[in-house]
Amino acid sequence: MIVTRYFDSDTDLQSEIARLLINRNLVPIFGSGFTRGCKAHSGTVPSGDDMKNFLVKTVAEAFGESEEEYSSMTFSALCTLFDKKTTPAVKYSYFVDNFTDVKLEALKIRFLSLDWSYIYTLNIDDAIERNCNKYHVILPHRDFSEQYLASFYTLFKIHGDVHSYLKYPSENIVFNKRQYIDSLRTNKKMLAKFKEDFCDNNLLFVGCSLSDEPDLMSVIVDELRANSSIRNTYFVSHKELTKAEEILLEDYGITTCVVVADYNVFYQTIITLAENRSSMRTAFVDFYREPSIITVSQAQSDLRFLLNSNNLVPQPFDKTLHKPYFFISRSVSLDVLDKLTMNCPIHIIYGNRISGKTYCLFDMYDKVKNQDRYFFPSGSGFTAKMMDELLQKRDSFFAFDTDCLTAEQIYRIIDKSTELGAQGNRVVITINTSDRYGVDLLVEHKRYKVTKIPNRFTDDEMAGVNRILQNSNMPTFAFREKRTNALGRQHFVSRTLLDNLYEISLRFAKSHTAYVMPDLSKITDREQLATLLILATKHSISSNDMFYFNINSECAEFASLYPSMFQFTYCDSTPTRADSKRQLIVNARYHLLKSLGKLVDDDALHQKISNAYRYIYDCIETNEDPFVVSRRMLDYIKFDVINDIFYAKKPLVSLIKFLYEQLEPQMNVNPQFKHQRAKSILWLGSDSLDEIREARRYVELAIYDTENDLSRSGNKKLRISLEHTKYTFAIIMGRICSLNAYSDMSDMIAALDAYEDALFCEANQDELIALQSRTTERRIIEDLVGLFEQFKDTSIKIEDFQRQRAANIAQRLNCM
Repeated sequence: MIVTRYFDSDTDLQSEIARLLINRNLVPIFGSGFTRGCKAHSGTVPSGDDMKNFLVKTVAEAFGESEEEYSSMTFSALCTLFDKKTTPAVKYSYFVDNFTDVKLEALKIRFLSLDWSYIYTLNIDDAIERNCNKYHVILPHRDFSEQYLASFYTLFKIHGDVHSYLKYPSENIVFNKRQYIDSLRTNKKMLAKFKEDFCDNNLLFVGCSLSDEPDLMSVIVDELRANSSIRNTYFVSHKELTKAEEILLEDYGITTCVVVADYNVFYQTIITLAENRSSMRTAFVDFYREPSIITVSQAQSDLRFLLNSNNLVPQPFDKTLHKPYFFISRSVSLDVLDKLTMNCPIHIIYGNRISGKTYCLFDMYDKVKNQDRYFFPSGSGFTAKMMDELLQKRDSFFAFDTDCLTAEQIYRIIDKSTELGAQGNRVVITINTSDRYGVDLLVEHKRYKVTKIPNRFTDDEMAGVNRILQNSNMPTFAFREKRTNALGRQHFVSRTLLDNLYEISLRFAKSHTAYVMPDLSKITDREQLATLLILATKHSISSNDMFYFNINSECAEFASLYPSMFQFTYCDSTPTRADSKRQLIVNARYHLLKSLGKLVDDDALHQKISNAYRYIYDCIETNEDPFVVSRRMLDYIKFDVINDIFYAKKPLVSLIKFLYEQLEPQMNVNPQFKHQRAKSILWLGSDSLDEIREARRYVELAIYDTENDLSRSGNKKLRISLEHTKYTFAIIMGRICSLNAYSDMSDMIAALDAYEDALFCEANQDELIALQSRTTERRIIEDLVGLFEQFKDTSIKIEDFQRQRAANIAQRLNCM
């Protein structure tokens, strides 16, 4: 039912609309009524009715019949006849005269200049972008970058742009009936964006009749019943609606008819209210200022709390952080705080998933007492304007959890290092190691410092947390266990934090019905399994990705069937993401990973897993430019990512091999895919010389192809990728030499060349430090030391300069 409200006398309505605008929760859609009557190139902009009258007259003349014959036709049908019966010269003249060089009144320009995140228009004229040049046009029927939308004010021209239509013969506007139908297919991404806003935003229709908009209707109709968001869709009108008009507009999801006596009064009132509110620029950033810390009692810090992966930062975020009874400080927290200085005010913490990054970030936030503190939970998103505001703060401590910042935003913060230090600010950012695009940026080490957090406790930390757990009758953690191998030899195996959570969950959770988790390993449907894989890889699924991968129903079903496991989070009046207002999150992610691991155990299910990955690939291929499809897909099938989300050992070898074989026809165009195949063979394959040589073939191809791409583009990220690939090549060559008992001198020289080339470059400084400190993989160290031993052996015939070169490298690596 549509509620009618009278704008001039309803001050609550005026404040409501202004508040939603200020909080960036209101998206305007402008129709022909907004520009009707405005002066254009050699005429005036017509309204929908004006244009329909023109079409009736022109079509009637073309057929030599009376106008009455065509007056009852729909607008889109008349456009079809006009398009087919009118000469190109007549059409060109009509559109130039009435839709170009449009001049808007000053009040409308001020209304457009308010801080809308972005706007939509159903018009093809150039009024908005010509008179308010802060807006950048997004054309229909094309792909567009989500990062661009977050960085600039944008104008979505749903039905096309007159200048593109006039300049390019192949360019269409949505004008006739066939073009409306075609737009449902060709304008899929823009309509999906509109659908997302219809579901998750408040909408304001200004100057729209909505009498014949089948493309908008198509994306709205499916959501009218399913959507449960509490939101409003305002329809601004100069008169009350008739009963018939109400019925028709309900199909467009209109909830409120805003009756205005004078549109100029409407524009001026909203402008005045918006400009007078000083909170307009600070709503987002200040929402995350000084969240309170609630100390959770011993009785409440129970097994349920321990096994809930979102216990520290409640979801949805409510400006509180929960500190459990069993909380202990990690040594890395104090180390990072000590290194934050005026000269180096930025520190980046990176590590594996579930390694304690968020707890360390909280620990530092808790310890800082002399600055304004800001805590941004995982998934918060920033536009360029929000970042501008943040960087103006002084004497502040900023804590950014994973997935808050894009790579470009991290770069921007780094570029402001000097200014941040001078303003007395300190910044800590956390990044997942499987987030390759983020880790690739951490190579400069000049204007910031970097610390890797281990996913295991130190002996002191383990003892400390276990004392607390024992005192509260909780299961303790075990970070080492003694095992006996097939030869009867005993050895110690280390456990990670994640290993301990699994063990505790499996042993104790089932004895309490409140802790029982759904058996997700029974899910083998392709789309549902793809949804689980996306959740495991990305931590959450935004509403934008739900449309992107066409998994709206799967996400809704998970949230409905397993409410303790999955839930939707909604933003309040302060948006917490730049790109989406709703996301599906996992409340117990380690259980999700364990369930996926069970799938790996059954070889018969590997094809179903492959089918789910292929579904993800097909969706990316549908939505992206051909040149970026394989690069986007790598985010899901990188060796480190797959190895991270499938908690299994031996079966994982065959799964990854199978996945790469299945995807090779589509993915092999990407050098990094070859790199991933090489890494999978290196780390998961047997010690077969033939297999390792196959890995060498893949990685050499990856290096060759990446060097060619780099020579063409000069892209900095490609340079970083190349250096990482060269490091993998060096490790593979060291393994080949070791497996071949150092019997091939040409391989030994090639390995020495590879180590020297890979280890002493900026991008691989972390690997170099790990080798020097002996904290890298044992096999890497043994292969490298074995190689140096051969060059030291005077009984082996080796050229003196090669022997000396090896000695110099060994000395630099502390391998003498």
